[in-house]
Amino acid sequence: MAYTNDRGLILNGVIEFSVSGATIFYWIMTALSATFVVFGMWTIFTTLVHGIPDVMLAKDSISFPVGFPIKRAFTLPFSEITGFGRSEINGQRFLYIQTLSKKYHIVLNWLATKGDELELLQELTTRLTKFGADQRAELE
Repeated sequence: MAYTNDRGLILNGVIEFSVSGATIFYWIMTALSATFVVFGMWTIFTTLVHGIPDVMLAKDSISFPVGFPIKRAFTLPFSEITGFGRSEINGQRFLYIQTLSKKYHIVLNWLATKGDELELLQELTTRLTKFGADQRAELE
């Protein structure tokens, strides 16, 4: 359409473009669409090659995937966690982990079942509670 355009364009009866303006608009939309497709293919390729790191709980930290488009494992010590919670937005479930400087989120839909989600939340609660108790015991 951009290459063979010979007409103007009116968007929702509000914005009017001349023939040259409409052609520029179509070329911009074409470029954005092509960029979106290339970016999507790159994301799929890098995910297939590198995979998505798992959420893992260690004795004193939690590791989870961060970053876009390439997910990398990020380890967050329990000592930096100030709070966490769960939320659901349009069917997407998230675990939010708050630190003094940043709020991280883990997409819980990646887990196989809701039972795995509950197990993760319970284990995280247990480890954070135990870690806090261990830290207080070291101070005394």
